Amino acid sequence: DKWFYASIYGKECKYSEGIIEGLLVSLIMLSSYEEDDSVFCDGSVKDCIDRLVSQVLHKVTTKEHWFTIVPHLQLLTEASPEAVLSKLENISQSDDQDFWALFDPPEDVLTGRTFNTDLLYAVEPLAWDPEFAVRAVHILCIWSEKRFEYRMVNSPINSLMEILCFWHPQTCMETSQRQDILRMMFDRYPNTAWELA
Repeated sequence: DKWFYASIYGKECKYSEGIIEGLLVSLIMLSSYEEDDSVFCDGSVKDCIDRLVSQVLHKVTTKEHWFTIVPHLQLLTEASPEAVLSKLENISQSDDQDFWALFDPPEDVLTGRTFNTDLLYAVEPLAWDPEFAVRAVHILCIWSEKRFEYRMVNSPINSLMEILCFWHPQTCMETSQRQDILRMMFDRYPNTAWELA
């Protein structure tokens, strides 16, 4: 809850937000490069970026690491949805307390950080990607089943409500796909399914 005071305490990142964001945007632009071979590395540019993002996320092992990288997770997801989803799928199946600390509500609503919203911002847009939509819903269901306390509107269950909304779904999935997901939810994530019903 003291992140708001970081600069006052002299705790600043080695690199500026502008540099970090610029590098991430560059990765996003490179990831759309359609050539099969890259002069920079073995394989396609997309494969290289997937490996790079995977390597970065592999080093995220502590609560402090998560607190540092999660504000940039949305851009990392744009650059390599496969790498970010794989990391989130694996760690969401674990009881890693350093990761789940991201869902702890701040003691001070005004100055505390709600890191779980950064996770939601990273996963929610994937509901519009046919390749990753179902996997994104599964992750949101896992988070929702944890029944964390949320002091803001942003929460996994609200994200699922918007994605699966009958009259205005915020997803690329067809009606039949959404129906299949709801049936799956009653089997695997019953608390979340009944809350959506």
